[in-house]
Amino acid sequence: MRAPHEEKQQTAREHPAQVGDAATAATASPLIAQYLALKAEYPEAMLLSRVGDFYEAYGDDATELASALNIVCTSKEAGRGQRVAMAGVPHHAVDHYLGRLLRQRRIIAIAEQMEEPVPNRLVRREIVRVLTPGTVLEDQFLNAERNNYLVAVTTAAGATAIAAADVSTSSASLSVVADDDALAGELDRLAPAELIVAAEEDIERYQPLVNTTCRIAVADPQPDDGSRLPALEQIAMAERPAAREALALLLGYLRYLRLDAAPIA
Repeated sequence: MRAPHEEKQQTAREHPAQVGDAATAATASPLIAQYLALKAEYPEAMLLSRVGDFYEAYGDDATELASALNIVCTSKEAGRGQRVAMAGVPHHAVDHYLGRLLRQRRIIAIAEQMEEPVPNRLVRREIVRVLTPGTVLEDQFLNAERNNYLVAVTTAAGATAIAAADVSTSSASLSVVADDDALAGELDRLAPAELIVAAEEDIERYQPLVNTTCRIAVADPQPDDGSRLPALEQIAMAERPAAREALALLLGYLRYLRLDAAPIA
């Protein structure tokens, strides 16, 4: 899954080795090696991994987390005398901090401890949730007065299609427009929290058409197997090339985030 590149701010004063450096990966402690492996599943996301009573981030994610939340960035032993940047938030307040990160248009992966800790043994951890502004399900991150739309936009055969889904309410819509004025009107009506496009060059085209709070990401399309988005598939315009591509783009993103288990109607 591709995503627009974002400049990352460095705040760690001691400039420790960064997670992802070849030297760090080759000599990492078990905890950091585990973090690296989990990070590889969603490289564009900020990974918060549960460690005891905290959710911790390391390396670039730690410096980015510290900058985003205005919290302290320290360092942690990373193996063979190396240290890596570390920042974290207490588990009892994690929803507060996640809300702040989502309002900054960030994508966050959450890794939980999947077993009880045992002395001198690495706890098994797995990514259980990936949060993005347009796919959150939890009430504490939503505005009860409006829909929270994830929107995919594609152009084909002289038409532009907009596939929209509010995963928090399991509602979806599909429209096809002929020009950018109509597209701008539809995007203004939907006011998406997140916009999905098929190529990096599309970002510049669509950026002026959405609110500054809308996150734009590049995703890979994935054709529907007929078991998802049934209501959209029944719409006549779904057979149009642009509409098919928009549906595939939307579905591909939901599958990437593991949010395709339940149909959207």
